[in-house]
Amino acid sequence: MIGIYPATIDVEFIHLTGTIVTWWARTEGIIIKDLRPLRSLPINAKIASQEKFPAHTKRAIKHWGKLLRNAYSDSPDELEKLAKIQQTLFELLEHRNSIVHSFWPYGQTTTGEIILSSVRPGKGDEEAVIYTSYETTIDEMNEINNKMAHIYHHVMAFSFNSHKLYRQPQTKADKDAG
Repeated sequence: MIGIYPATIDVEFIHLTGTIVTWWARTEGIIIKDLRPLRSLPINAKIASQEKFPAHTKRAIKHWGKLLRNAYSDSPDELEKLAKIQQTLFELLEHRNSIVHSFWPYGQTTTGEIILSSVRPGKGDEEAVIYTSYETTIDEMNEINNKMAHIYHHVMAFSFNSHKLYRQPQTKADKDAG
């Protein structure tokens, strides 16, 4: 491997972090790119007019799902697939965020596992903080990586197959007339 790595962190963690981040970036990119055409569908006009284009990842996933559920409202199979995809996306986002936004340990010499820590603002007092930790193993990270690859392909397929939406009647009047 090329590059300089912290001596106390197993290089496999660094490798898996990179692949997880890459799979997530590709997946999120598909979702973000899908939002504009989905928002432009006449059937989604009401949703698009009531909600701003989301800049936050969780909101983007929710908005993407809402637009697709609305557009696929007559397709129970698609709605079921979408629900599973969204649930998996939210689960994987938590792992990705923990891995990316935590502090990596200094001097940890245990191999095969890693404990990351993070601090976030608490409620109320301006000085309040919440300390959290994220413990994982190489095997667990590899499983997350595999799930990231699979969800990427599911999101890509959903995006690719959304061309069906552009040929469907786009308003209630169109559906009634068709």
